[in-house]
Amino acid sequence: MKKLLLISCFFLLAMNQILAAAKFTDQDLQDKLKELAQKTDKIVIFYNGTKNSPQIELKGKDVKEFFSLLKLKMPEKLYRCRCPGSLVIELYVKSKDKRITYFTYHHGINVGAAFVPVNSNINIVKEYQQKLKAFLLKHGIKAEKLK
Repeated sequence: MKKLLLISCFFLLAMNQILAAAKFTDQDLQDKLKELAQKTDKIVIFYNGTKNSPQIELKGKDVKEFFSLLKLKMPEKLYRCRCPGSLVIELYVKSKDKRITYFTYHHGINVGAAFVPVNSNINIVKEYQQKLKAFLLKHGIKAEKLK
């Protein structure tokens, strides 16, 4: 009986994710990115698993440039990368020094985003993958962290 109950719970959780994904469209993602770009005035980037690692802080025009290169697209099929991501990218409202949200950078091709209601990685648009990588390198991120 307990086993059946446990299986039922997992099934319900999976169905909830599918329904949430069906409701969260590419347009919703673009609207959310636009909202975050308007609110964010500071970005802090550090190597995942090492909060004390050298932190890169972006402000002003660098924040605007970052968002101009962060072009995301919902995946056709939901999936979750098994790695924790090489970078953690935190978005802040600097005037309040309050973190709005964060996401993790995976293999230069997608992000794990806390700001979407689905348990899936979100694809970086192919034409922007190298541009975003070059931007991160220019701001001091090590090349081996971008693979």
